[in-house]
Amino acid sequence: MAHSVGRPAIAPGRPAMPQDGPVDLKTCMVNMRACGEVRHWQRALGLLFGMQDHALDVIAFSTGISICGKAEQWQQAISLLTCMPCMGLLPNVITCSATIGACERGRQWQQALGLLASMKETHVVPNTIAWNTAISACDKGGKWQHAIHILAVMSQAIVEANPDAITYNSAISACGRDGHWQQVGLLVARMQASELENDVITCNGAISACWNGGWQRAIECLASMRQTDLLPNAISYSAAINACEKCGQWQSALGLLAWMQHAAVLPNVISYAAAISACGKGEQWQQALGLLDVMRRASLTPNLIACNAAV
Repeated sequence: MAHSVGRPAIAPGRPAMPQDGPVDLKTCMVNMRACGEVRHWQRALGLLFGMQDHALDVIAFSTGISICGKAEQWQQAISLLTCMPCMGLLPNVITCSATIGACERGRQWQQALGLLASMKETHVVPNTIAWNTAISACDKGGKWQHAIHILAVMSQAIVEANPDAITYNSAISACGRDGHWQQVGLLVARMQASELENDVITCNGAISACWNGGWQRAIECLASMRQTDLLPNAISYSAAINACEKCGQWQSALGLLAWMQHAAVLPNVISYAAAISACGKGEQWQQALGLLDVMRRASLTPNLIACNAAV
């Protein structure tokens, strides 16, 4: 595999854990997982490399890589992956997917895509998890075009992995971050054409994408949720209110806030802050101050956005 940086470094001063110096792989794995639960990745790697090389297997490395990923130690995860061939172990789809996941958590989209490409070089066929994780990495890295490209590749017959709801939701989120709500609409349509059901995450992603001029579309998406079995949550309403705020639609923002309360969904700080900001932009100072008072009576502490908007 590419990205070889040698054996992972083990930091000194490791915390005490049960069964120091395991004598067999099974005990090693148990103790490694115990370390992983408390994010002691250094200790976990110490246990891993404390074993004789001939006793290690692919599962042990996959466990170590996953532990590093959860601790956001993507460099260490890549190091473990590159160590495997030196020990006579061939990375499989699980180890590669876990390493891509570590890069995704570390917001290293370039590394994630590099690992995805290198899987082909080692004749490891990416599964849906690997593809989805790479798309999620692009989402976190603000690379929506790359996310769309990966989805397109997945949709081709030559790839042995079919896009699922997670695939589309990640791509929708990637497009939504930059406000490409028209592109999100196309993705939702493709998702439905593939006979994949929309869920609350799908709808929330579509609504969130509407901050860049698509406030009417945001309200339509919210209304369509209410007409189905999908119940809008605080994220749904807050995203729609935010879309109205960005477009200077303070009346609609207040209407959505009232709609939210009527649906027995408690507004949160984000909901109120967006509505207050909308009122501020519309020079509706009394409305903004009134909402600040409502927040305090609801034991919600106004954030900086809400306070600045009401001044």
